Parts: sequence; structure tokens; C-alpha cells
Amino acid sequence: MRGPRLYDWAWLDEVTTDTDPDDHGRNSLLIRKNYTTGELAFYRCCSPQPVSLATLVRVAGIRRTVEDGFQAAKSQVGLDRHQVRHWNSWHRFTALALAALAVLTICAADA
Repeated sequence: MRGPRLYDWAWLDEVTTDTDPDDHGRNSLLIRKNYTTGELAFYRCCSPQPVSLATLVRVAGIRRTVEDGFQAAKSQVGLDRHQVRHWNSWHRFTALALAALAVLTICAADA
């Protein structure tokens, strides 16, 4: 398990971009600074309606959970073992691997 995450957050709301003139959502920039290393991470945030800083920080924090899930799928059910040659075979393999991971998770929770 990884240690606690201690960050400073900065948020620039209503950032304008010229990349997509048809984009009618709200664009903002979320900046994360690590307390110990000073490393910066930048998140471009787009939402159809206004959101709070707390919501953006919570969503940015979910990334670690998603990465842990992918790592578990790679190590436990071989999600990264398929050699992609066709969309259909990749889709079937991925669905089967994730179904196997769900079964293993349920079995571990019951034990």
C-alpha cells in the first residue's frame, strides 16, 4: 500500500482555449504540487456545468484507484498478455479477463 498523499492544489477557473471553438463547457486548469518533492502535475478539466474545487480534487484522486485496478488485473488475470491483432479478439480477451478479476474479487470478499 502506498503512503498518504499530501498535495497543495491550485485552480484556475474559466480558462479559455482556442483549440475547440465548438466547446461550450467550462474549462479550467487544476494544478497539484507534491509537498515533499515539489513535483507539479497539471489537469485540464472540462465540465458542462460549474463544479467545485473539492469535486475536481476528488476526481483527480480517483486516478490512483484506477491504476491500482489495472495493476491487479495485469498481475492476477494477465490483462496485459494479449497480443492485439484484431479488435474482436482484444475485446473478448479484455472482457474475459475483467470478468475473471470480478470473480476473484467476489471470492476474496466472501473468504
